[in-house]
Amino acid sequence: GSSRALLRMRVVRSLIFLATCIFCVECSGELKLLLFNSTFSALKNARCLDGSPAGFYYSQGSQDRKWTIHLEGGGLCNTSEACHERAKTNFGSSTNWPSSIQGVAIFSPYKEINPDFWDWNHIFLPYCTGDVWTGTIEKPTNDTFGLYFAGHLHLAAVLDFLDDYGINSATDVILSGGSAGGIGTFSNIDYVAERLKNSRVIGNPWAGWYFPNVTSYFLWQQNKTFAYTDKALYVLYKSYLNRNCVAQHPKDQWYCGPLNVQKLYPYIKTPLFVAENMFDSNQLFSALGCPKENTTKSNDFMLYFGARMRLGIAEILNSSKKDGLYMPSCLSHIGTMYEFTASPQIKGLSFAQALGDWYFGRAASPVQLIDSCYYVQCNPGCPARPILNKAKHHMSSEGSTQKAVWH
Repeated sequence: GSSRALLRMRVVRSLIFLATCIFCVECSGELKLLLFNSTFSALKNARCLDGSPAGFYYSQGSQDRKWTIHLEGGGLCNTSEACHERAKTNFGSSTNWPSSIQGVAIFSPYKEINPDFWDWNHIFLPYCTGDVWTGTIEKPTNDTFGLYFAGHLHLAAVLDFLDDYGINSATDVILSGGSAGGIGTFSNIDYVAERLKNSRVIGNPWAGWYFPNVTSYFLWQQNKTFAYTDKALYVLYKSYLNRNCVAQHPKDQWYCGPLNVQKLYPYIKTPLFVAENMFDSNQLFSALGCPKENTTKSNDFMLYFGARMRLGIAEILNSSKKDGLYMPSCLSHIGTMYEFTASPQIKGLSFAQALGDWYFGRAASPVQLIDSCYYVQCNPGCPARPILNKAKHHMSSEGSTQKAVWH
């Protein structure tokens, strides 16, 4: 019965750990890959798009009851062609994942890079499901193009895996993620907090505020300003949805789904420190279709976008949870966050300093930093050129996302 199944799972975990020697004493500064074997992957439905087993990278810190968990970013897919192409890459298959990666920013084990959290246990989840970490597909069907969208299940399996290795007795857990991982942080943070009830759990989404209340460049030119949203992705991915949000919108569950962070945010109970560029280059250029050429119209659209971003993010400034915020006026996507200690400063504070001050209560009031200048790149610390990722987003002339593809 259940006791036999539990014993089998413990044996599977033990065998995997013996085979890979997780949390070895020596630390090289790298995070080592732990790839689930096929048995555990099947038990937990923790798979990449192509069905290969999921896993994670790890490094052990001296603060053995403190953990960071970072969700990798990398766009999304929602057509058969794009998702099958993605399944041939490291963003859709674990077949060619490297055996180790170098920790950076909040999951770096080096004090000079990560002064406040360097000696914590670090877990990095590589992104291989194309579903912004929300999918719960256990069996592929024609509706899922024969592929697994299982990003949420991947995260859940990692937590299950680490149950016997101290995470249940953690005092502190920070769930962070960038871009698609930032969206995944918004979507999953209350789930993680519920799983780890005895821990202080906070979320730190980077460049994940998709979307503020904006329309596409095409529709903006026509003075059509209804908000960009997506009602189809959560059906394709069978997305895990925030329970509090669903309880308030039982007949319109899309409201709580991927790319609707603006709508989801008020229902998130767990404290957050949000990092977002005022002029997110991926949203502007790749998703909303703003031309990259420096023209009056493109600049006007950027200013419109920045104003809507500030308006949406104002909810954070008024949060009863005293959520934190770091928002430089940069035309960038996620690069400024990865710079961490060297990121553009606001009121003399980098992203790393602001996060640490907020988390440890070193400031007299909640750390909510937003550039007071509202034009593009007005912070002198912004990168000279936009840091764009390689995502491509194709929208029909009506602005529909039915044929949207990020890869």
